[in-house]
Amino acid sequence: MPGRLDQAGDAVRSVIRAFHGSPYDWDRVDMSKIGTGEGAAAYGHGFYASQAEPVAEWYRRELSGPPDLLIGGEPMPPSRSLSSSPRERAVMLLQKSAAKYEDPIQAIREAMLDASDQFGGRDVQPIIDSLMRFKSDGVTFGPRKGKTYELEIAYPESAFLDYDATLPEQPDSVRAILPSLNLPLEDATSRTLKSAYGFEKPENITGREIQTALRRNEMAHRGVEWDQRDAATSKTFSDAGIPGVRYLDEYSRGAQKGTRNYVIFPGAEDQIRILRKYGLLAPTAAGAASSYNSEGEGSVNR
Repeated sequence: MPGRLDQAGDAVRSVIRAFHGSPYDWDRVDMSKIGTGEGAAAYGHGFYASQAEPVAEWYRRELSGPPDLLIGGEPMPPSRSLSSSPRERAVMLLQKSAAKYEDPIQAIREAMLDASDQFGGRDVQPIIDSLMRFKSDGVTFGPRKGKTYELEIAYPESAFLDYDATLPEQPDSVRAILPSLNLPLEDATSRTLKSAYGFEKPENITGREIQTALRRNEMAHRGVEWDQRDAATSKTFSDAGIPGVRYLDEYSRGAQKGTRNYVIFPGAEDQIRILRKYGLLAPTAAGAASSYNSEGEGSVNR
């Protein structure tokens, strides 16, 4: 993680330090691969990165799936059915928690808690017993899949449309570009604002509304097909001089401040440099010598 001095240096050099989690190993950003990750692209068509390393790590784990699971040295095939035997249910729950925890002991503990949440009555204890037998036999996780990338984005923060900010709060460089997009702004009539954004007060216009209105324009005035609207919107922003969007991440939305994610639009990929990539760890194991603390051994209490 970059420290305060690193972050200060980045600000002086007008670059952004960010992270990206991926199931793939690559050496340069390829915008033709957009859509092969999570696929949601809720904040625009482009390459996604985050100020917060844990956010990128979460995406790496989610998109890469759990590591291979070995019990007593034997590989366990994936189990996806909750209607199977207690042992198969235990395998499924452990595979799920293995995607979240690198320590097998923590993963077993989480699987036990999940069993308590998902199953009731007499169904729970046989699953717990199976998990405890796994622990005694020795649980090993294979190498973690996917990579986390630390990146340098050669744009200042002020170059990005702020998804969460109102018009007066947008960076000056962005505000200077917005009139060229032919969208109604502060000086528009109430009727025009209502038509474009669904409300009549210009102070309610945020980056989100600007992006949505431009997307509608692409379809209404340029004849863009529905499935191409996001790509066309990103291209219009990029051609106007706005390389991407920034928005508060899940950890920061409640407080309305904190770390942000970025969408970098196609055309700006040459401004993204990989500083390092990592994430393939050696296998980790939990065997008979490992132990929980006394509370919770062989049972579940949350």
